[in-house]
This record gives sequence, structure tokens and C-alpha cells, in this order.
Amino acid sequence: MTTHRAEYRIPCDEAAQAERIRKALSVEQDGTPPRTSVEVTTDGATLVLIVDARDARGLRAATNSFLRWANTALEVDRLAGSVAAPTAKRLA
Repeated sequence: MTTHRAEYRIPCDEAAQAERIRKALSVEQDGTPPRTSVEVTTDGATLVLIVDARDARGLRAATNSFLRWANTALEVDRLAGSVAAPTAKRLA
């Protein structure tokens, strides 16, 4: 029975970026502890994380992990985009 729930809405630069981040985080959903579950979806250009847990400790742990992974994935995606853009211009 879930007693704790949190929803996080993380703005991305565009819908395609939110979908890339969702895919990156989806591999982590199966590895959550038995007392927690995490749903990762998108709403346009927004990444949505819904964390359910039986206790506050599980909620905190899953929240910390997924928010850090989301932040890292977003930073890497932005960095990759800024590096790829000048390269594409040189090839054109």
C-alpha cells in the first residue's frame, strides 16, 4: 500500500529532449527497491516523475536518485547538442 507520493515536473528545452531523458531513465525503473515505484512520463516538453513509496525513507531515496539521474541526463543531452551543432555546420 502506497502511503507517500511525490510528483516532479522537470522542464526540458523541447518535447524531443524530454522523450530522450524519459528513455534514459526508463532503464532505472525496474531497479527500484520493493517498497517504491517510479513512473517516468512526458507532457510535451516536460519530464514527469511520479514516485510512490510505502515509507518516507523509500520516497526520499527514490526521489534523490531519479532527480539526480534526470539532472545528469539533461546536462549531458544539452552538452551533446551544443557540441553536435557546430560540427554539423562545418560538414554542411
